[in-house]
Amino acid sequence: MKEKELGYFKRVCFLLSSCWSRETSANPEDWAPRDLAVGQCAVTILVLQDIFGGDILRYHVLPPGRSQPTPGEKLPTHYTLFIDGREYDPTCQQFSEGVTLINRAPWKRQQMLHDYPKTMERYALLMLQLAKLL
Repeated sequence: MKEKELGYFKRVCFLLSSCWSRETSANPEDWAPRDLAVGQCAVTILVLQDIFGGDILRYHVLPPGRSQPTPGEKLPTHYTLFIDGREYDPTCQQFSEGVTLINRAPWKRQQMLHDYPKTMERYALLMLQLAKLL
């Protein structure tokens, strides 16, 4: 991403963070104004990909103090955006120290929108809120 695009990318990320809410979070029960990024990764990455392109990467989130998951354990997921050889993670502040992201894999937006039923609704709401600010 060129310098000018990077500046616009940062601006859009800032605006998106002002649009995050309990309604756009995948974890509304854990979301709070002091922890805006909680549950926002999927919808944020979808919106950013709409604007800037790039490839979506999916990780599993390993809690602090753990070196590996237990067999069969279902871990939470986290999404980032890979553009021009660089990975962007605009919602990383939702994690406490010691969290490890494992099992990095390319992911398709269709999987994100269909694997989790409410993602499409949350994505549309975030996109609408951002459109009001742009």
